[in-house]
Amino acid sequence: MLREVRMRSTITGVQFAAWGGMFSTIDCALVAIRKKEDPFNSIASGGLTGALLAIRSGPKVMAGSAILGSVILAMIEGVGLITTRWMGSMVDPTAPPVSLLLSSFGYCR
Repeated sequence: MLREVRMRSTITGVQFAAWGGMFSTIDCALVAIRKKEDPFNSIASGGLTGALLAIRSGPKVMAGSAILGSVILAMIEGVGLITTRWMGSMVDPTAPPVSLLLSSFGYCR
């Protein structure tokens, strides 16, 4: 089993690098074209990457890969947005800055 893992690891690494490189290229291109950086760029990039990597398998597989890539990236972006909003709601805007709290104890000058 370890031998099989060792044999497949290079192929898996190359495939992951190809996916990441293509995703980043498409994402940057969409940012440049749309002049806007939002979650839609990542979702569209995931779909286009999935479709382009499956281009040799035919249109049905391309469509399935595009949908899967978009759904996965939409879930990742959704979790990121929820986490950002949740963390933002935990910050108390009426609390004094940390530097004022520390200066009262003599730590800041």
